[in-house]
Amino acid sequence: MSFYDHYAYRKRNSFGVKIKKNFAEKLFYLATTPNEKNLKILEIGPGDGYIASLVKEHNFEYTGIEGSNEVFNLLKNEGFNIIQSMVPPLPEGLGNFDVCFALHIIEHLNSITEATQFISQIKSKLKNNGKIVIATPDYLKWGKDFYNCDYSHNLPFTIKRLQQLFINEGLIIDYAGYYVGDQFGFLRFPIYWLGKLFYSRGIDNLLMNSIKSDIWYRTYLTCLPNIVMIARNEVV
Repeated sequence: MSFYDHYAYRKRNSFGVKIKKNFAEKLFYLATTPNEKNLKILEIGPGDGYIASLVKEHNFEYTGIEGSNEVFNLLKNEGFNIIQSMVPPLPEGLGNFDVCFALHIIEHLNSITEATQFISQIKSKLKNNGKIVIATPDYLKWGKDFYNCDYSHNLPFTIKRLQQLFINEGLIIDYAGYYVGDQFGFLRFPIYWLGKLFYSRGIDNLLMNSIKSDIWYRTYLTCLPNIVMIARNEVV
């Protein structure tokens, strides 16, 4: 069964790539300390490999888990240590990790039961004080676009809902916030407002059949807030 294989060959634009790289770099340094040695990093859903490339630059140990056959092959050919598997459950024999990145994965799961299993299994693979990093759309701001933009979106989250899930699984939340594009601070607000101001759903629908690319809509989605949360596995 194919899953998300279209993502591998979806047309990218330089502006979008730059934003995603900047975001990955900011989040990477938020979750890790670069002068640390021998960190083991797990990434679930590595996408275009931005986190994987940062891990490689810092000579940390990297393992990625990817469900899409096409994305798996692309990253494998680039020399990354990738396991092809749908999650949950996590593959056996992974070992333990200092940090697990799972960016824009949890919203693709089928139910809160599956999400609970997902977080619980990641926690079981974290070392003492190991961190889990989750990013997902903020459903309060995305609304119907949460489902409209991606056929595989199933499970919406708000920041409170994600916090409750983490706390229920015994994780200690170190950071809970929002980002828009590649901005974590106050600069995210004008980006969101500009997106709401300049995007017209009516015009987009009128032009849908005459414009092959959905670049206008994708740019608008980049202006919508996402949740990012970092939690720690503290073994007592």
